[in-house]
Amino acid sequence: DFAPAVPRVTGTLSFDEGSLAGLGEAILGPAVFDFPIVQSRNPWPEAPFGAALIDGFDTDLALKFGRLDIEGGPAAKSVALSLSSNASGTGLDGIEATLAGGKLSGDLMIKRDLDGTAGVSGTLRLQGAAAEEFAWRRDGRPLVTGALGVDVQINATGRTLAGWMSSLTGGGSFSLRDGRLAHMTTRAFGQVIRLADAGKELSEDRIRQAFTDNVDMGDLAFERLDAAFTLAGGTLRAPNIVVTTRDGASSGSATVDIARLTVDSEWRLSHDVGDAAAGGGVPQVSVLFKGPLANPSRRVDVTAFASYLGIRALEKETQRVLMMQADILERELLSRQVLRDREALDRRNRLMLEARERAAAAALAEKAKAAALLAAQKARAEKEKEKAAGDPLDAIGKILENGAPAAPGTKLKQLPSSDVGLPPGGVTESAP
Repeated sequence: DFAPAVPRVTGTLSFDEGSLAGLGEAILGPAVFDFPIVQSRNPWPEAPFGAALIDGFDTDLALKFGRLDIEGGPAAKSVALSLSSNASGTGLDGIEATLAGGKLSGDLMIKRDLDGTAGVSGTLRLQGAAAEEFAWRRDGRPLVTGALGVDVQINATGRTLAGWMSSLTGGGSFSLRDGRLAHMTTRAFGQVIRLADAGKELSEDRIRQAFTDNVDMGDLAFERLDAAFTLAGGTLRAPNIVVTTRDGASSGSATVDIARLTVDSEWRLSHDVGDAAAGGGVPQVSVLFKGPLANPSRRVDVTAFASYLGIRALEKETQRVLMMQADILERELLSRQVLRDREALDRRNRLMLEARERAAAAALAEKAKAAALLAAQKARAEKEKEKAAGDPLDAIGKILENGAPAAPGTKLKQLPSSDVGLPPGGVTESAP
């Protein structure tokens, strides 16, 4: 019993290897990381916090570990921290370590009450870690890869580790860079759409089976994955996980019950089809993960995708009917145009025939008129000749009118001057 003078321990301690459980027992008491002998439903140890190994000392120690094993996760390397304790609590300050290839830093403060209750608060930051070291695995292959970054602020109160986990509060954010989500390729949309366009009858179950078969054939490469989360009552909620990809849009949400180590997560995959969007929408599928955090079950929900395919089929059928109607209307228009052209040709031919007939009739009329005129002239000439031959007075009249001699061969009959009003002696008959 060193009271009232409490010994103070300072200095530097370096270890080649250590464990997080051992460090925790030094602060929270022995066996706090042990599970009870009786099988418990709680995945966390339920042993109450006890007397810490450093109780009765004020400490200010610089601790270093070449390797610090973490049960259920990757080992931390090159660990350095400052352990300070006194009557007000125990602090783990200036934590620095290499975890899964990334840099871990932070500070934690643990305060103990006389009734055995302990509270923990602090902040932790992890940058550039390999996400595959923490990810679920399927047939030994990690489902997530990329550079992981996490910022978290935590608070918890309880008498056991299980109590801490069920009372966790706080929040933070996490991000992934240049990674891949295994068995989540968006190219599966194109395969199923081609089957539907080929005329295959696809029920919702067949769509789900076809999509599941194709989605496992590739990975979803992403540039960024970002999310903010909250902690309340030992449950982590990330309602909006944004994924930036080259092949299509994707988003998700997750709820992790840390106290029970269960997960309920939904990932929404969609594919950009450009002008082929049906009803203004795009194909979308939800991939659901639910169950134990270490090995959740997966279920694919294709309800939205089936609706898209139905709308797409309806639009294609409507377009086909409209094209048929347009083709019918075009044929009818062409038929009417041909009929109009035929009627116009018949009318033109009829008009040309009528014109020809009129021209022929006019030509015949002109010919008849010319013949009649010629006949009339001939008749008049003959008549005049007959008159000239039969009546010498007409010839004399012409001579008197025109002053022209009578036609050769014309014999003038001597008439008494008293009969024609000529000078005495009359007119002698001209010789030929």
